[in-house]
Amino acid sequence: MKKYLFIILCGMVIKMSVFAGGRFINVEYTHSRRILHNEISIELYSENNNDVTFYARLITKDILDNEHSRAQRIMSTERVINTERVISIEKDFFDAMYNRILDLNFKDIIKSNENRLSADGVDISLTTGTRQNNITISLRSPNSRITNEFRIIVNEIFDLVGMEEWLEW
Repeated sequence: MKKYLFIILCGMVIKMSVFAGGRFINVEYTHSRRILHNEISIELYSENNNDVTFYARLITKDILDNEHSRAQRIMSTERVINTERVISIEKDFFDAMYNRILDLNFKDIIKSNENRLSADGVDISLTTGTRQNNITISLRSPNSRITNEFRIIVNEIFDLVGMEEWLEW
């Protein structure tokens, strides 16, 4: 009986550690204008949660074609995927980005962007951590003076996947 209980408990512990997920970095970029690649998602992650092999996944989307009225395009949640690409990245690059994001001064970034309202601009969301425990910061047209390190990190991630020309601040 003790043997079976031990096997069940070991199985539960292993299952929890697998579902906790490995470390990841996710950048979601949305531009308010209806332009090519107005939604870009870049995720840096480890394969099979093993922290040995790392990948970067790029997905770009556009609002649907011009046959729909503007109101239908804005209200529609359906998107067309234009690009989906996965590349291998170095563990050192991932670790450097991960640590730089954790070293950001989130308090100053949030305070400097509290009262920034605009109809047009970009929304940038940066998430880091594991699937269960993560930190997300979302900014609307970030203030360049305070968020300089934030902007440098996002630029380097976009440069990694060859999308730096699409990044507008």
